[in-house]
Amino acid sequence: MWIASGFKYTEWNRASMSNQGSFSGRNPIELVTRLNQLWREGGLHAIRQGAEDYLRHNTIILDRKYEDVRSDTDYRWEFINNHINDSTERLLDIGCAEGYFCARAAGKGINAVGIDTNEKRIKQAKADHPNVDFRVQTLSPDNVTELPESDIILCLTVHHGFVNGYGWDESVEMMKTILEKGDLLVYEGSGIRRDHPSLDEDLETIDYYRELLFDIYEDAEIIEETYTEYGSGERTDSMYIVDCSNI
Repeated sequence: MWIASGFKYTEWNRASMSNQGSFSGRNPIELVTRLNQLWREGGLHAIRQGAEDYLRHNTIILDRKYEDVRSDTDYRWEFINNHINDSTERLLDIGCAEGYFCARAAGKGINAVGIDTNEKRIKQAKADHPNVDFRVQTLSPDNVTELPESDIILCLTVHHGFVNGYGWDESVEMMKTILEKGDLLVYEGSGIRRDHPSLDEDLETIDYYRELLFDIYEDAEIIEETYTEYGSGERTDSMYIVDCSNI
């Protein structure tokens, strides 16, 4: 998760790309304000997910891997794997958490790189998969051009972190740069449908994020799309395979 699952930032910390959004040291009024913000962004799911992310990041109360939090992890991998072939040599996972997808790719002989802002998750990823290249990194408009070129790039529930951290316009420029770095992009929307400044939030999730992708790059070629269930019917996310080879 980036919320950097965040580079799967945490829901609690995503008010900025630093830790300024954390609840640590906040007074009751600030806490209520933050809860109201989460409620507006995603209702009870956002509040619950935010609480879990905060506790997992800052305490030992919750210690589940992100791959175990989601009930759709294996399905997501199969969707990705269907678009990996003998010519796929390099994979980049932006917001890799503990490195599940990188490890699966590496098992197929692919040179995989995973980045995440969460040091704890990267430490675990390195311990679990020592032969994979994992890096602690927070992407920004200033450093997104430094990403390595890859055959396939995973951008799973990450874009909303760009939006929250830098605003819609900057997030679009970041996504365009990411599109230019790969041949295929696997894009997953967060399911909360609060990313775009003007799209109708009542659209079905898969329609909302398809329109969002076309708004980022009007000539985007979406090869395949699917729904995923975040967990126990809590939230429906959508995934897209985007051909970037001609961008």
